[in-house]
Amino acid sequence: MNGFDFLGTPETPEVIFHMFFGGLLNSEDLKSQVLLYSIGGQLLGKFTLRWAWDPAWARRQWQKELVVQASLKASNDERFSGMRYHPTDISKSRYTFPEWIQFITQNGWGGPFRLGAQALAEHVWLHECVDSDLDNDWLQVECTDCSMQD
Repeated sequence: MNGFDFLGTPETPEVIFHMFFGGLLNSEDLKSQVLLYSIGGQLLGKFTLRWAWDPAWARRQWQKELVVQASLKASNDERFSGMRYHPTDISKSRYTFPEWIQFITQNGWGGPFRLGAQALAEHVWLHECVDSDLDNDWLQVECTDCSMQD
C-alpha cells in the first residue's frame, strides 16, 4: 500500500474522501487529529495520526544508543580508551571506540542478533585492533625469510 496521494485535486474521480488536519504535523508529540469526510460531505470519523514504523529511523536511534553506550564504556574502561586501527586496513584509519562502533553498525556487520554490532565491535577492538600512537610507534614487520643479501 502506497498511502495517500496528496497531490491530486478534489475534483478527480479517484478522490473518495477529504482529510482535514488539526494540530501540527511533524510535531514532537505526533498527536495530530484528522477528520475524514466522504465526497458527499458525510463525516467518516475523527482519527489520531500515529507514527508509522520506519526501519531507517529505528536503526538511527539504535545506532545513537550504541554510540552513547560506547562512549560511556570508553570513559569508564581503560581497555576501550584511546585510538586503534585494524591491522588489515592498509590506510591505518584510526578510530576511538565510539567511532569503531559507528563504523561497524554503518556497515551492517552486527548481523540479525541483539547487540550483535556491539559484541562484534568489542571483540575486534580487544583482540584484533592495534593501539595507535602512529607518531611514536615503529611498525613491526614479521617475515619468514629475513636473511639479508649483500
